[in-house]
Amino acid sequence: MGQFTEAQLGILEQYWNRRQGAPRPPQHLSLYAAIDCSDVGPPVTSQDVGRYFSNRVAQERGRPRARAPTPAQLRLLKEEFLYDPYPDTATTIILTWQTGLRGTQVKSWFEYRRRKFIRAGKLLFSLNDEQDPGTAASMWRQYRKNPHAYARMLYMNQPTGQFVGAEREAEWDSKWGENDEDGR
Repeated sequence: MGQFTEAQLGILEQYWNRRQGAPRPPQHLSLYAAIDCSDVGPPVTSQDVGRYFSNRVAQERGRPRARAPTPAQLRLLKEEFLYDPYPDTATTIILTWQTGLRGTQVKSWFEYRRRKFIRAGKLLFSLNDEQDPGTAASMWRQYRKNPHAYARMLYMNQPTGQFVGAEREAEWDSKWGENDEDGR
């Protein structure tokens, strides 16, 4: 349910104010809040109440709500998935920078996409030989220090027959600029 009535919002506020210093009301209270809200208006599930509380917590912390990837982001992810459904760390970092998504979002997208293909009975093969976890962690640390420069360096060093040297550098600059202040 997307909208609550004024009476339901009043009940939710009462439950919100009972949290006693916790970031949100205890989970078991979502069911009670849903029952109370349903008594004064359209039916409400405990999931609706939990989503309301989660959005309140996110709002208080200044964190934006999770959003689905845009068509442009999906295009980049799908292109890479067709090339290799098991991207290595360097490719994941490049996609993170190019799409503006968090690394965990990119990894999760690939994980869910692979699961969908496997359930459909399709075979998936990887083109990379994954490095050890220590190297991956080091790469992510480098990326966090200077996202644009590190992603650009990785992009320039990606093995590909399509672009080399100055042509590859010109392609990067035309798509993502030389060095944005915000890291994108």
